[in-house]
Amino acid sequence: HVNDTEFAEVVDVRYIRLERKAEGTTEQAGYWVALDKRSHRLCAVDKNGSFLFQVGRGFPPSLEIRWVIPGLLLEKDNHNPGFIKNVPEFDFVFYPERILGDSENALYLWEPYSLRLKQVLLGNLLPLNFASKGIEWVTADNSGIIGWQRDNRHFLFYDCHGQLKQEFECLGTPVSSNLPSNEFWLQKEDQIERQHFKELRQTQGGRLPLKLCSPLHLSSETELSMMDSKRIRETISDWTTVVDELLELRDRLKSINDDVDARQLNQISDALKLIDDKRHNAEQHLYSALHHLSLGVLEYRLSELDIEKRSKSMSRLRDQWNILAGPIQKRFTQIQDCLDELWMFRILLSNKGDHEYLMECVHQVETFLNQVLEWIMNWSGIVDGTIGFQPMYWILQMTNDVRNRACIPGHMIYHAGEFHYPGLSTYLREIACIKIANDGEVPQPLGLAYSSTEGIFVSLCQSRTILQLDLEGKIIDRIGSIEELGMPAHVALDATGMLWVADFKNHCILKIDLKRREVKTYYGLGLGPNQFDSPYGICARPNGSILVADGSHRISRIAPDENIDHFYAKVGRAREELLDPISFCNSTHDSFWIVDRRNHRLLRFTDEGIVTREIGKCGLRDGELFMPEAVAEFEDGIMAVAQNSYNRSIKLFSASGVELGKMPLTYFAPAMLVISRKLYVTDISCGALRVYERVTI
Repeated sequence: HVNDTEFAEVVDVRYIRLERKAEGTTEQAGYWVALDKRSHRLCAVDKNGSFLFQVGRGFPPSLEIRWVIPGLLLEKDNHNPGFIKNVPEFDFVFYPERILGDSENALYLWEPYSLRLKQVLLGNLLPLNFASKGIEWVTADNSGIIGWQRDNRHFLFYDCHGQLKQEFECLGTPVSSNLPSNEFWLQKEDQIERQHFKELRQTQGGRLPLKLCSPLHLSSETELSMMDSKRIRETISDWTTVVDELLELRDRLKSINDDVDARQLNQISDALKLIDDKRHNAEQHLYSALHHLSLGVLEYRLSELDIEKRSKSMSRLRDQWNILAGPIQKRFTQIQDCLDELWMFRILLSNKGDHEYLMECVHQVETFLNQVLEWIMNWSGIVDGTIGFQPMYWILQMTNDVRNRACIPGHMIYHAGEFHYPGLSTYLREIACIKIANDGEVPQPLGLAYSSTEGIFVSLCQSRTILQLDLEGKIIDRIGSIEELGMPAHVALDATGMLWVADFKNHCILKIDLKRREVKTYYGLGLGPNQFDSPYGICARPNGSILVADGSHRISRIAPDENIDHFYAKVGRAREELLDPISFCNSTHDSFWIVDRRNHRLLRFTDEGIVTREIGKCGLRDGELFMPEAVAEFEDGIMAVAQNSYNRSIKLFSASGVELGKMPLTYFAPAMLVISRKLYVTDISCGALRVYERVTI
């Protein structure tokens, strides 16, 4: 054991040397790795014995084909590391016996049972297919790998690209060591000799430049050549057939009339279980069929980090992937459309009442569809991700929290922040991150409001507090300890300086006089014109009225004379109907935007309740939206739209609805506000306000 880390059967150890340059000097650093054969893992500890990370899980070779990496590997790179993105890892190893190499760029494990050589690279154990079978691997470094053929007693030297460069006779049995590849220990009967072969090394200084040195490129070509496109298409067809059965089941469920038949519902529940089993089997077959493509793409991507031709080759692989994945990707919006229909169906059932068993059955189908939807996202790579890679020594410079996540196999660096997508004309650049102080508590900023005289108001949903800030984030005032306040959601400031708060928990609206600290409450849970149901979005209009969006899919209005009525109560999925309206944004003097979340769009209304424009539809492509949550409008009419489900991002749209740019988010953004041409966004994940400026190309 090392400190608290216990091992079952250590068969090999290495010290991994690192060199880090800082302030003109080169700092020597490193850590130990120990190969725990019986636990099927490689463990790393620092020089003080503190555990760093481990790679490896005990899977026999026959189960490795169950692994698949999603299409995220085929997304484009950017260059600002910042967030850890979890993807399925490949770290299977089966009774490993030998460590080869002593640097992170050339670190391998030898499995004698399966006769496989695997490279330890960026949290994965990648099996290499570049040489003939029957080779026992002995040693490696940045220049190449040495193997030994027992039958003819020959040494084989492969360079770092996997090409056989030299073969010569070995008069003895090689002994594993951490010597460079041009030096060997050989056992001859009862003696051990150290031999040196100058011809294997042609570089000055005995070391190649620090870079990824591996035969991954050649191994990738071998993997891709074994891909069976016909089998992949057949397994995808099997999966889509299962989805069609599920959609037919949805239609049967919706066709049930008011005379609910328990026998029918039991039949639907039983059929759902059978479809679930079929789906899992179809997914497992697809994993197996995609193994060579997935592994080949991953190996190729890693091997080509320093090669200029990568872009062209990756583009070819991406096109091939899109053709294969197309039938599944197209099912995404179809399934989401079914989910929205079922959601509307439940609303209608709840209005009729006394359909508890039917509601439970609908919920089962919804849960199943959501699982399918998530599987599509994880597998097909529809999400706009930008996966990049960092060497393992990078984790030594991380904070403990980030390090713990980064050390898990399969975790890679997600790039976010300052970048734009090709073909789009504008993007956002983060210029400030204002941390919100809240007396030692972790704040969860949700709603935003602003006036030039009062500053910024931020609602903290869990701590029953509203903060008044200046533009630099300094606290001017703290509005808390209000007995009537349960859980503040969005906030708004009217022309008279009154602060309006949507209280989600208490189903009420609060009107706060900031100077007198007087509070007036408009409340009452229900569907009547003077009642609210979990109000969330709120907006103060220039005409003095206050608009409220609540959980009953309607917009209520509090007039200047405090009369409350239903401003808009058309529930549904048609063009001028609402399904889960969640937030507002003032536009011109006589119009405003509503985020129609479950209909995946924005609607612009006049103060008379007339819809004048619609932007977006369900989807993940350019010009489409998926569960939008917040909107803000710049002075020139360009709009920012935040969406926090799956394809989490802020999209930029022109006034006519053309998508101009997009920025993936690494946090949950429930509210946005434009102040002096800058976009302020609440970051509920880390308790901050993020500030962006718009950059036009």
